[in-house]
Amino acid sequence: LRRKGLWSKYPDARLGGEDGKYSVCDAPELLSAAAAAAPLPPADVYSAGVIGLMLLLGRIPTGRDVKAAREGRLRTFAGRPFRLLSTILSKMVCEEPEDRPSAAVLVKELEVCVSAVREAQEG
Repeated sequence: LRRKGLWSKYPDARLGGEDGKYSVCDAPELLSAAAAAAPLPPADVYSAGVIGLMLLLGRIPTGRDVKAAREGRLRTFAGRPFRLLSTILSKMVCEEPEDRPSAAVLVKELEVCVSAVREAQEG
């Protein structure tokens, strides 16, 4: 993120919370010291989901945005590609790590989304 300059575009995403010790991209389970010491792949999926929300919304997602995404109520642009992407993001930001998709499943779902974008462009 630092190399790509995303932090300079979204400086408020660097540190969150009242004590300023975690990033808005940190998975909920990372708020415990034990989990933060050895994060598992689902934490990365959560972080990627929050970054996806940032890019889709064009701003730092609030707790309300993440909750809306989890519940499938995220308001985005019209069209099948955006509905698919919203569905994928809703799975990525699930509160429980075991409810998040694996990287392999995520790649397959994103491929479907990319195909929908190509169809929309052609059609």
